[in-house]
Amino acid sequence: MKKAVKKYPEWMIALIPAILAIVLYVNTIPNKYCLDDYCVIVNNSYVQNGFSGIPKLVSTNFFNGMGGFNDGLYRPVPMVTYAIEYGVFGMNPAVSHAVNMLFFSLTSFIVFLLMRKLFGEKHNIFALTVTLLFVTHPIHTEVVGNIKGRDDLLAFVFGILAMFYLLRNTSEKSILTLVLGLVFYVLSLLSKESSLMFLFVIPIMISLFTKASNKSQWMLIASLSVITVIWLVARYLIVHSMPNPIDSGVFSELNNSILSTNDVVSRAATGLYLQFLYLAKLVVPFWLSHDYSYNQIPVIGIVSFKFLLALIVIFGALAILAVTYKRNKLIFFGVLFYFLTLATVSNIVFYIGATFAERFLFTPSFGFAIVTGSLLVLLLKNVKTNDSFQQVFAGNKAFTAILFFVLIVYSVTTLSRNRDWKDNLSLYATDVNRSTNSARAHYNYGSALMANAESGENGGKKMEMLQTASVELKKALAIYAGYTDAYNNLGNVYSDMGQKDSAIYYYAQTLKMDSGYMKGYFNLGINYYSLGRYAEAIPMLGKYAMYKPETPQIYYYIGNSYGGIGKFDEAIICLEKNLTLGGENLETLVLLGKAYGFKKQLDKSVEIFNRAFQLDPNNSDLLFNLGLTYTYLGQPAKSIEFFQRSIQVSPSFVPAYYELANAYDRVGKGSEAAILRLQAAHQQQK
Repeated sequence: MKKAVKKYPEWMIALIPAILAIVLYVNTIPNKYCLDDYCVIVNNSYVQNGFSGIPKLVSTNFFNGMGGFNDGLYRPVPMVTYAIEYGVFGMNPAVSHAVNMLFFSLTSFIVFLLMRKLFGEKHNIFALTVTLLFVTHPIHTEVVGNIKGRDDLLAFVFGILAMFYLLRNTSEKSILTLVLGLVFYVLSLLSKESSLMFLFVIPIMISLFTKASNKSQWMLIASLSVITVIWLVARYLIVHSMPNPIDSGVFSELNNSILSTNDVVSRAATGLYLQFLYLAKLVVPFWLSHDYSYNQIPVIGIVSFKFLLALIVIFGALAILAVTYKRNKLIFFGVLFYFLTLATVSNIVFYIGATFAERFLFTPSFGFAIVTGSLLVLLLKNVKTNDSFQQVFAGNKAFTAILFFVLIVYSVTTLSRNRDWKDNLSLYATDVNRSTNSARAHYNYGSALMANAESGENGGKKMEMLQTASVELKKALAIYAGYTDAYNNLGNVYSDMGQKDSAIYYYAQTLKMDSGYMKGYFNLGINYYSLGRYAEAIPMLGKYAMYKPETPQIYYYIGNSYGGIGKFDEAIICLEKNLTLGGENLETLVLLGKAYGFKKQLDKSVEIFNRAFQLDPNNSDLLFNLGLTYTYLGQPAKSIEFFQRSIQVSPSFVPAYYELANAYDRVGKGSEAAILRLQAAHQQQK
C-alpha cells in the first residue's frame, strides 16, 4: 500500500522562497550607505527630522529634502519608511538594509501565493519554480542591496498584493479583498511612478485567469482608472507647486545618451536596441553595473547590426504572444507583463532621466521568471497534485538538474554582487571596469577616491589615491567634455595635493562652461583666498554669497579677504554678518577685533576681543592682540598681563616675547626686556 504524502499548506511552502530571500541578502546588512542612499537619507533634511519630517515628505517631491532639489518625482511611501527608521534607530544603515531584505522576503512570499493562484490546480512545484527563479535572479541586487532601491521594492510588492487580492475578489466577491486590492494599488503608485502599468496588468490578468463577468471587469477598470487619474493630478500639483522648477539636469544627455542626438530615427533605433540589452541582461545576469549613462551605450543608427538585434527581440516577442495566446496563458501573460512594466522606462514611449538601469528590470523580471519558469516546467512528466517534492525531483532528472544548476549560479552571483555594494568606493572601483565608457562611472570612482583620501581613512595612501582620482576624473572628461562636476572635483583633487594653480585652472573651466555653477565660484574663491590673492577671491566668494546669502562661513572668508587688502570697513560689515548668521565664534571675533583695531576704534576692539575671551581665555593669538590693543590705549600694565598670558599658553610664540619686551621698556624695566629678547632669539633658533 502506497504511503500517503503529507500535504503542507500553501503558506508553509511560501516560506521556502521567503527564507531563501533572507539567506541571499543577509550579507547586505553590514553594508554602509551607498549611491543614492545619501539623497534619500544621509543628506535629506526631512528624513533627518524623523517622525516630524513625515508631513514634508508627503507634501513635497522625492528629493526635495536635499536642499529643495526638484527631480520631478513623487514617491512619499518609501520616504516615510526612511523617516520612521531614522526616528526609531537614528543613522543606522544596517537597520535599513535589514528592512529591505525583509521586504524582499515578503515579496517572495506573496509571489508564490500569487503564482499558486495563477497555476490553478497544478502541483506546487509549478508555482515554486517560477518563484525561486525570481527570488534568486542577480538582477535584483541593486534594488535590494541599495537602500534607495526600496521605491522599486515597495512599488512591486504593493503591486503584486493588489494583483493577489483583486484576483481573490473575483472568486470570493468580498468587499474586503476589493478594498485591499485597490489600497495596495494606491500604495504602489505612491512608491514609484512606473506602477502605473498595473492599471493594464491587473485587468489583463483578471481576463485571462478568471471567469469574471464583463460588467465586473469594466467596474474594476473604472475603479483603477479613477484612482490613477486622482493620483496623476495630485502628483502634478505637488511636483509643480515646489519653489524650484524641475531641475533641467535630470533630463540631460549625461544621464541619458539618447538625448545627445536630435535625430528622431536614431533615438528610436537606440530605444529599440535597449530592449535587446534588457533581455540580454536578464538572460545573462553577470558583469552587473550601477551605471550605464553617457556614453556606455552610444546612440545607434537604423542601419546597424545592433538595430537588427532589437528587431529580433521585438518580432520574437510578438511571435511568442501570437503562439501562446491560446496555448499557454501563463507565458502569454508573462511576456505582456514584462513589456508593459518595462514600457515606462524603455525610452520608447517617452524619454526618462537614464539611458538604462538594472533596477528598471526589478518588476519586469517577474514576467521573465513566469516565462522561463513556465518553459522549464514543460519538462515535468506525470506529476500528480499529491506527489511530494522528492518524488517530483526524483522522477524528473532533467528538470531537477537544470533548475538547481540555475538556482545555484544565480545565488552565487547574487551573494558575490552584494559585497560590491559595501560602500561607494567598493561599488565604484568594481563597476568602473564594467562600464568603461561611462563618464559617470569614472567620475564616481574618482570622486570616491578623493573623498576617501580626505577622510583620514586612507591608510597613508592619500597622495596615491588623489593621483588615481585625477586620472579617473580626466577619463570622465575625455568621454564627456561638458562634465562640470568632473572639472570641479578635479580642481578639488589638485587643491588637496597642494597644486593650487592647477586647481584654479579647473575651477575656472567649470565657470567657462556654466556661469551659473555656484560651487565653482566658491571653490575658486577659496583657492584664491588660500594663496593670499584676496582681490581675486572677493568677487568669486561674493557671487556665491548672492546665491546662498544665509551661509555664515562665506562672510568670514570675504571679510578676511577685505582685511587682507586693507578695506576694513567692508571687512567689518562681512564679519558682523557672519556673527549675525552663525552666532558667536572665536575666529570671527578675533578678526573683527583686529579690523576695529586697524580702524583705530580701540574701545570697540577691546569689546570684541573680550567677547572672544569669554569663548576661549587660552587662545594665544587673542591674548596677544588684547595686549597690543591695550598698548595702543596706553595701558602698559594690561598689555604686559596679556602678553605674559600669551607666552604661557604658547611658549614658542616669538612676537609675544618682543612685544612684552617693548612693554617692559615702556615701564622702565630694561633688564627684563633684554632677557625676553634673548628668549625670543632662542625660540627663533629652535
